[in-house]
Amino acid sequence: MTGPVDYRASAEGYAGAHGDMTPLSIDAVVALCAEDVVFHDPFNDTVGRAELRQVFTDMFQSARDPRTEVLTLYGGGLDWIIKWRFTAGLPVIGDIDVLGLTELTLNEAGLVVSHLDYWDSGPAIYGRLPVVGGIVRWVRGRLSARSRR
Repeated sequence: MTGPVDYRASAEGYAGAHGDMTPLSIDAVVALCAEDVVFHDPFNDTVGRAELRQVFTDMFQSARDPRTEVLTLYGGGLDWIIKWRFTAGLPVIGDIDVLGLTELTLNEAGLVVSHLDYWDSGPAIYGRLPVVGGIVRWVRGRLSARSRR
């Protein structure tokens, strides 16, 4: 007979494993997730461990030295928020340094069923692309409160 699940330990374990992830530890991170885990970020919407593994594999293949630093973990029970900083070198764009949040949901067994990333890809990615970046910066400037004073 097993005791109650320590959801804080599950959330901390996932956050730590995600923050320490390398190409060799992707499977260990994915093993902390339910078979039908949902993952969402500004570029991906996936369901399932195989698809999540592919997202993480692609990150290490397409980015130079990607690192996620876990800054804070908030929450309780099945619902958690991870505040993080992501740095990497990206083709065409160069080095990025992004702050973001992950909304993490666990199931009753303490496995991750939902990993939803929230971060502003506009200035970090689109605003730094040739041609498109100029358009994004112009639109942001036109929509900012300062431009309407």
